[in-house]
Amino acid sequence: MAGPATGRTYLFRFIFGGSAWAPWAKLTFIAYLAHPFVIVFYYLQTYQGVYLTKRFAMYAFFASFLVTYIVVIPLALMIESPFLQLERLLLFPPREKQQQARIREFEKLLPIHNEELKEEERKPRRSTRINESLDETKAEAISKQ
Repeated sequence: MAGPATGRTYLFRFIFGGSAWAPWAKLTFIAYLAHPFVIVFYYLQTYQGVYLTKRFAMYAFFASFLVTYIVVIPLALMIESPFLQLERLLLFPPREKQQQARIREFEKLLPIHNEELKEEERKPRRSTRINESLDETKAEAISKQ
C-alpha cells in the first residue's frame, strides 16, 4: 500500500499496463464465456469414466486452454471486433477535423497516388455520356445552321 500512496508504482504500471497485454485482455472475456462449453464438450465425448491423476489434470488443463483460445481468436475477430468498432462509431462519431487529419496522414503515406489525385482534380468531372450528348447536340446545332 505504500507504493501507490507515495507514487512509486512505475515498474508495476510498466509491466502490467503495457500494450503487450492489450490483445490478451480483449480475448479474456470471450475465453471466459467459451471455456465452460469447451470443457463440457470434451467430457461429453468420453465414453468411459475418467481416472483423475495429476498427469491427466495437466493434460486436461493445457488441452482445454489451447482449444479455448483456438476457438476464441476467430470469434473475437469475426464478432467482437466489428461490434466494438460499430459501438465506437455510433457513440463517438469522428469529428470533421479528425477525419481531415487522417486523410492528410494517408496522403503523406502515398505520394505517388497523391499526385494522381491532384491531376484528376484538375480535370473536369464529366461522364462520357454527358460529353457524348453534348457532342450530339453541337452536331445537330451545326447541321441546322
